Order: sequence, then structure tokens, then C-alpha cells
Amino acid sequence: MTTPPRAEGVFRGVRMREVDRRALLAAGAGAGLACAFNAPMSAVLFVIEETRKQFPYTFRNYMGVFAAAITGTAVTQIISGERPDLPLSAGEAALASLPAFAVLGIILGAVGVLFNRCILAMLDIAAAWQKRAPYVWPALVGLLVGVLLILAPRTATGGEQVISQIAVLTPSAGVLLMLAAARLFTSAVCYSIGTPGGIFAPILSLATCIGLAFGLLAQMVFPEALSGLGVTPVSFGIVAMAALFSATVHAPAVGVVLVLELTTAYALVLPMLTACLTACLVAQWLGGRPIYGQMLERALAQAGRGPVKGSDIGLAADRDRATH
Repeated sequence: MTTPPRAEGVFRGVRMREVDRRALLAAGAGAGLACAFNAPMSAVLFVIEETRKQFPYTFRNYMGVFAAAITGTAVTQIISGERPDLPLSAGEAALASLPAFAVLGIILGAVGVLFNRCILAMLDIAAAWQKRAPYVWPALVGLLVGVLLILAPRTATGGEQVISQIAVLTPSAGVLLMLAAARLFTSAVCYSIGTPGGIFAPILSLATCIGLAFGLLAQMVFPEALSGLGVTPVSFGIVAMAALFSATVHAPAVGVVLVLELTTAYALVLPMLTACLTACLVAQWLGGRPIYGQMLERALAQAGRGPVKGSDIGLAADRDRATH
């Protein structure tokens, strides 16, 4: 996400107190997420759930985040129209289907830990190449992505386009799993050189591939059971987006609300909560930590500064407090 640095730039041009500067950064983070995904409520929740230790929560600051998210979304809708970014249809899933979504959450909890480690590993590789041979690593990544865009466009193109295509066409489970592996790799290498796209969109497209593949395999094993419960592969694809987001960022409430605002699949609230719960617990059990907390520690270490106390949030912070 690039909005907080832009908010920092606004601050540098205006004299203000430190508390107001941090409030501006919080509002910028919320506005950036709201604009990127046309999702104002998830933007507010992101600031509350993910960054509550970094920003002061006075009434004025809290209302400022609301105002920034509303304004950003309103401008986005004026430009691009009043519609969800990823309108996907899925019927209501019966309560008896919740164990299947819990299993999906277990898988995505492990994938979330792997995704975070791949991102950090690629950042380290990029830094090492930059010291030895500046600009060689970005050139190699650009060459690789260019070849993939010609030979296999879905492995490197924008996440929203891929999600819309595979949700309609629904390739085979094998193709989806190969696409998921390819997108995991391309997401990590592209992020390592700072290309636009960030982390959120790659998480959503990767999760959709895995969720659809899981749904197709489950449909092959239990065809009558799943059809009787009102569950389709697309249902698993939608829920997977929230679960992988939760396992990676460790912000389950944001994951649920973000996917609901993106897809308008409000009938899947309970399956999303189930999958997000299991994904977060599995990620914690495997030693996973929030990706932004890890990246903050890495940046501080490179700058020769110690880690910020309480940089982790949510369950990770609770675990650390319990062991000290």
C-alpha cells in the first residue's frame, strides 16, 4: 500500500503536531484501501484491526479515518461507477457445509504462512542482488514476467481480471493448482522489485485459484452431498479470498468485510467466518506472523534500529505477551 507515504508527503508541507501526523497517516491508509477496492468499511476496519498500536485513537482521529474512507470511495465511484469490483454470485451454504469450509481454512492457513515467507525471502534475494549487481534483479524479473505475459498471461496479469475469468470458466483442478503455484511465485518476485500491485490483490487471486480447485476436488469426491448443501466451487473460491487474507495479514474481520464488499456474497458470511477462524489459528500454530509486522521489523533492521515493541497485532501480539 502506497497511501501512507503520500500522506507523509502532505505532512511535510504543513507544520503539525506528531499526533496529528500519525492521524493523517491512518486516514491515508484507510483512504488508500477504500479507493483501491471500493470498500470503505473494510478500510476503516483495517486501520482499527491492523494498525491500532501505531496510531492514536482519539475521537477526532477515528472520525478522520471514517471521513477519508467515505471521501475516497465517493471519488472512486464517481470515476468508475457505483458497483462492486468483483461481483460474484453464490447461493447460501447450509450449516452442514461448515466443516468443509473449515478444512479449506486449514489449508489456506498453511498457504498464508508460505506466502509471507516467500515475500520476505524474495525481498532478501533482491537486496542481495542489489548490492552485488545493481539493476540486474529487476531486469531478470522484467524479462521473466514479459515471457509469461506472452506464453501464459493469467500467471502475471492483474488479479481482478484473473478472478473474473476463472470464476466463470472454472478450469480443471490441476490447471488451477498450477496457476496458483505460478501466481505465488510471480507475486513474490514482482513485489521484491517494487512493481505496482502490492500484496492484497495477489492474495485474492491466489486464494481464488486454491478455493476453486478445492471446490472442484470436493465436488468430485462428494458430488451429491455438496449439491444438496447448496455449495459450489465458486462458493469455496469466494470464501478462500477472506481466509488467505486472514492467514497472511492476521486481520480476519478485515478479510471478511473486504470480500463481502468486493463480491456482495453476503450469503457466505458464516462460511467466511469459519474459514477465517481456522486459517488464523493454523497460521499461528505454524509460527506465522502478520506480513506487515515482519516487513516493518525488516525495514527497521536495515536502518540499524531495533524492533518496535508491539509491532505485531492481534493473536500474534497476544501470543508474544503470553510467553514473556
